[in-house]
Amino acid sequence: MNCTECGTSLDSGSASCGMCGATCQKPEPTEAAESVAPLAPTAPVRCGGTQAAGNAFRPTHNSGLCSFAAFVLVCLIGSGQSSVRCFATPAVKGEPPVVNMNPRGCPVLKLTDKQYAAVAKFLQAHPQIEMYDYSPMAYADGSCLDTYQQWKMSADPQAVAQYPFAVWGDFNHDGYLDLTIFFVSKKPAVTHKYQVGDKFTYTYEHDWLVVVFQGAQNGTFAPVIAARGRGAQFMDGVIFHPGRHRIEYWVKSCGGSVQWTGTGYRAIALKCSD
Repeated sequence: MNCTECGTSLDSGSASCGMCGATCQKPEPTEAAESVAPLAPTAPVRCGGTQAAGNAFRPTHNSGLCSFAAFVLVCLIGSGQSSVRCFATPAVKGEPPVVNMNPRGCPVLKLTDKQYAAVAKFLQAHPQIEMYDYSPMAYADGSCLDTYQQWKMSADPQAVAQYPFAVWGDFNHDGYLDLTIFFVSKKPAVTHKYQVGDKFTYTYEHDWLVVVFQGAQNGTFAPVIAARGRGAQFMDGVIFHPGRHRIEYWVKSCGGSVQWTGTGYRAIALKCSD
């Protein structure tokens, strides 16, 4: 301690200052601040066949339903004395679809009743299109397994790969689950005819819609057409990339994306690499 009069360093306890002669009383020790252990990293959350690690949700080979019971840990670090005040806030609200695996090992998407109703209503208003998914033939002959494995291998390991042709999450950051689905026209929008010798070759382009069904507090979903395009009547897959904060989809060497801007969706049309 130091002398309260002249600042000279003194021994512990009561003591007379040799410099100024004042008697200086050492103050009572204060209670030590409670030490706070560093936060340990949280383990991945497993929810009924779906593993959630960080922002990523990757489907596994068993069925299950994850109701987004994971919590986001928020810590407020106080100033002055060391203090940590942490509390958990619920993650995205809303029931996600279920991805089941059929006997061949192919994924089967099962929407919730309200999601199904929203998609059905959208199709009623747009009878010329249909939801893109595996065809009955692909399930029957097992070719769905090949495309499913290719999709998994092509997807960025840090991305959210939930289902080859659909992705869900809180894309517009309002706290409610959103669902993105791809739709394709039943008939070609454009037909190209080429003559090679005495034979003709035809290629077809179909209209595509990328639709985000935005979740609401009452559990309903409102469709928003986030992107339009034209191309072949097939796609290879879609993921949500948390690092780039966007929905990414691709067809062979061509890729496009959709991203929330805060007021709407910005779409980047398919671009093909050499």
